[in-house]
Amino acid sequence: MFIENGSGGFMGDLTLNGGWTFQGILLNNCKIGFDLFTSSSTQGVGAVAIIDAEVKDTPTFLRMSQSSETPPLTGSLALDNIRLTNVPVAVSTASGRTLLYGGTMRIESWAHGMVYTGADPDGQLIRGSIHPTHKPASLLTPDGKVFGKMHPQYENLRVADIISIKACGALGDGRTDDTVAIQKALNEASLQVFGCSDFPTDFLVGHMCDMLFATIGPAAGAIVVEWNVKEPVDQQGGAGMWDTHIRLGGGRELLMDPGDRDRD
Repeated sequence: MFIENGSGGFMGDLTLNGGWTFQGILLNNCKIGFDLFTSSSTQGVGAVAIIDAEVKDTPTFLRMSQSSETPPLTGSLALDNIRLTNVPVAVSTASGRTLLYGGTMRIESWAHGMVYTGADPDGQLIRGSIHPTHKPASLLTPDGKVFGKMHPQYENLRVADIISIKACGALGDGRTDDTVAIQKALNEASLQVFGCSDFPTDFLVGHMCDMLFATIGPAAGAIVVEWNVKEPVDQQGGAGMWDTHIRLGGGRELLMDPGDRDRD
């Protein structure tokens, strides 16, 4: 779900099936923050991950319909960096059983579900604190949350500020070599891209949006995209990709047959 603009809105009594990831959630003065319909006999929520949530003055942060003790698991759950303020119950079941007590505290990393080690296909059912995932400082905001940035809209730019690679002669059909046209666009933008063997002397603000990378024909071992861009120190998210896809294994007009895909 992506909601943008509008002066107000309300959603309630939603039914969400499958697996979901929630990040940056703020809950205040709710009876139950999340009420998960989990079931081993019919379609329900299979897995939920909640990251960087703040919950205040809410009796129960999260409630499950059922909680399996043995596989097949019902309602796999992962919590990471959850801050509770006056939240007596962190996780419970619909029957009233408390799986994790709350209070005023921080849940660093907690899981209810299967944990797999190495090549073990069976895994182990756990419920409790787990070792937190290491997050480099460059991926975090000053308050310790995972950094994110919405798809750029470039609303402050004029039409004249934008150079179209297709207007410079690129076809973008997945077959034509558009190197000359792309270089022409870079020249018109007075943008210089340098390669070096040690450390970069300059930093780059670069956005890659709504693009598709793929290989043409058999290309075993191909490096499709190599990202080697360092953003300016004062512009977190200055270099990034949004809605950019890498397709391997063929597609329409990519000159591959099933045998080629098997070899790759």
